[in-house]
Amino acid sequence: MLIYRFSLGLFALCLLSACGQPGQILKHWKQPPFLDSRVTLTDLTGDNVVDILATGYAKVPRKDKDGYELADSVVALDGKSGTRLWGYQTQGHIGGYPCIYKDRVYVASADRRIYALDAKTGYTQWKYGIQAPIQGSLSAGYGKVFVGSRDHKLYALNAESGQLEWAYGAKQAIDTTPAVYNQTVFFGSWDNHLYALDASSGQLKWKYRTGAAIARSSPTVDRGVVYIGSFDQHLYAIDAKSGRLKWRFETRGYLEESSPVVYQDNVYTGSNDKYFYALDRRSGKLRWAYETGDAIYSTPAVSDKGVYFTSRDGYFYALNHQGELRWRLKIRGAAHSSPALSAQEIYVRSPDSGLLRLYDPFSTVIWGMYGGNPEHRNSTALAAQEGEKLAAYRSAWWPQRLWTQVVSMF
Repeated sequence: MLIYRFSLGLFALCLLSACGQPGQILKHWKQPPFLDSRVTLTDLTGDNVVDILATGYAKVPRKDKDGYELADSVVALDGKSGTRLWGYQTQGHIGGYPCIYKDRVYVASADRRIYALDAKTGYTQWKYGIQAPIQGSLSAGYGKVFVGSRDHKLYALNAESGQLEWAYGAKQAIDTTPAVYNQTVFFGSWDNHLYALDASSGQLKWKYRTGAAIARSSPTVDRGVVYIGSFDQHLYAIDAKSGRLKWRFETRGYLEESSPVVYQDNVYTGSNDKYFYALDRRSGKLRWAYETGDAIYSTPAVSDKGVYFTSRDGYFYALNHQGELRWRLKIRGAAHSSPALSAQEIYVRSPDSGLLRLYDPFSTVIWGMYGGNPEHRNSTALAAQEGEKLAAYRSAWWPQRLWTQVVSMF
């Protein structure tokens, strides 16, 4: 039996090596989705294989007292086998990415609560209730978790105990995911402003007014500059220390959900005008633009080979850093969620196709939406760990690499 399984695995591996093309589906999880789930990658089991945290998972659907369907709001899947490690059910769906900080998973639910779960077991560590829904993801740093709400407030909670440290009130709802950088928390609001607060005290450092609301395009901080999109169809670059405008770039559509990502000297973002843009990070000048079939809501993931994003046209795109199409895959459904990268694999989910794991040969993960946190520095550090694992694999003796591939199939 063992010989048979080994032979089968060896045949599959040879077939993949001979016929595999970038964008090939390696695994397809067909669990019924709940809305458009978000995927965060981490090693939950300690076996040096990336595991999956996904929101919107539905294992045993049920209904609440008002007749609305509920589901396991966040689930952990083993990255090697795809089996379910644990699931946690809140009283409402979770529209944001699971945020991983130290040994906990933090999520915000439509039931108006923030949850801290043990990363290995899914057991509740604490809950914190607020008076309004939460649309974005949480961010963490400096011993705190940060989250915005539709009650116009940004909350800072003690990551260990869940106690409120401070809250700051804007004039309209806060649906963006905060970015944490250099003891400062950055977030956008529907009141048209980008805010910078002291992470310890919640005191306002500065705010910058854009020409329209800032919806769910969340800020990204890179080398002392904050990048954020607005409903006024502009992408802004703001000095993180002073709050002064460095440049802005106009697209032909809303920058509604896609958050900017910085790679080397490029800033990448998608727009509702159907175009994906690459801009010079210093000047804001257009380097290139790629047209898709519909609006782009997802935040791109980036590797050394290029950029990856979904579109409302039902396709998943892979471009190189010169803006040329490498490949695309029809995933069906108007996906809003962003892809996640790990070593040579890509995880992406759509409302109709479920969760897909794809193959693509790249050597370095630059951005993987780890924790849904648009703080570029922390995510790069986590991605570097994946790069180290891949480097160790590539330097191994070739029979060892072959055996690793075969074992991973079972």
